[in-house]
Amino acid sequence: MIRVFLCLFMIMGSTWAHAQLKYTLRYTENTRPYVTVSIEPATPLPSPVQFIMPRSIPGSYSIARYDLFLDSIVAINSQGRRIPMTRHSMDAPRWEYKGQDGALLRIEYRVNIDKMERQNTPSDASLLRPGFAGILNYSVFGWIEGVDREPVECRVETGSDWPVFSTNAPSVDLASGSLVFREDDYPALADGQIFMGPRFRVKSYPGKMPLYVVSYSQTMDEYLGDYGSMGVECMGILDNYFGELPFPHYTLVLSKALQPDGRVAPAFAMEHRNSSTFFGDTSGLQTVPLTPDLRSRRINGILHHMAHAYIPLRSYAGKYQPRPLEIPPLIETIWMNEGFAWFLLYDVLRQPRLLELFRTSVYETAPEIKTLSLFDLSYLASTMYAVDFRTGRAVFSRGALMALEMDARIRSQTGGKKGMKDVLRYIYHYAKTNPLPIPVEQLPVLMSRASGVELGDIYRKWLGKVE
Repeated sequence: MIRVFLCLFMIMGSTWAHAQLKYTLRYTENTRPYVTVSIEPATPLPSPVQFIMPRSIPGSYSIARYDLFLDSIVAINSQGRRIPMTRHSMDAPRWEYKGQDGALLRIEYRVNIDKMERQNTPSDASLLRPGFAGILNYSVFGWIEGVDREPVECRVETGSDWPVFSTNAPSVDLASGSLVFREDDYPALADGQIFMGPRFRVKSYPGKMPLYVVSYSQTMDEYLGDYGSMGVECMGILDNYFGELPFPHYTLVLSKALQPDGRVAPAFAMEHRNSSTFFGDTSGLQTVPLTPDLRSRRINGILHHMAHAYIPLRSYAGKYQPRPLEIPPLIETIWMNEGFAWFLLYDVLRQPRLLELFRTSVYETAPEIKTLSLFDLSYLASTMYAVDFRTGRAVFSRGALMALEMDARIRSQTGGKKGMKDVLRYIYHYAKTNPLPIPVEQLPVLMSRASGVELGDIYRKWLGKVE
């Protein structure tokens, strides 16, 4: 009986391993500026088949036209024919296979990474340099409509002497030449990053969950010890704040490169469910241990983006979606996504400069911004957050000041026994057992319930324009 069970288990496991959506990414320095991608569904797909590239990335709050950098998009059908896919007639980021003489076996295409880097900001572009390739998965991986929630196997293939690292399956024991990992579905795959080549470094640091720091620096190596200690400290802060760590592992990704045409690239960062990525040029490289003052500033960015693993990537409201989308949504809750994460920084670190930032960004910004309601400002920031950073700073600062006012009332009425920390923790745990997204109109109800203090009037006050 045990033998029969084991046989069935092995057969089921083998079937599951075979019947997966398969992505393959190939790059060597001989193929620069292109990486090639193939997508093979678990079973052949009858036509018509739609292939889509994302134009909206969680947390970017912009329009990401990754479709501009693709070419040679072909479908390979069951007859072995290579058929060019047809671009959507109205310039949507879609291609269609209309073959009538066979089902679709595989899609193949190329992505011009150099062109992407020249047209996008560093935080929205993959990167190729001698001895290195840094890939943002969502910038090169599109999806096939209808199978994007199936289990995924991803294979990375490169030069035989090139190590490979993936934030989807991080390790300090790097495979060379190729790496295979699995993910739950396309959104989970797209949320990762891949480093290839001999020019990057990776270190691990002990914590409650494994922490990795992976670094590419074009001109000289960065000192990684402070990043590791700050990452472990931030994990401890968030574990205490929310009562748990939601990720099985976490990676801090550092990418510092000379920019095309000598451009200056201020420090950018992007959050992911199990990692965060810090981009920039090489002007601010840290080659020695941080001073206490500089460390107190750098930890802000790490804590802020790690906090996004809770809000909004795992607990969110309104039109926000924690996955790549075809059409950028107009999000009414960026003030919550960003503002509550900024409040958390102040709540934990109590840095006066943060409070000054919030107040200045709200009360000393352009009159046109102050006259917008909070929802209208959030809609505007949905595609203009960093393009005109006055909108980004204003929307997160209004959300942070809303949280601060709520925190003061909660502490006053509970004798200091509760605060806004209890609200953020409640929203995060509520999202684990309730359908997402949270309806916007339910937010003040949940905040009052979490604190035991009526907060609806403060909420409604901050929805209006700035007085």
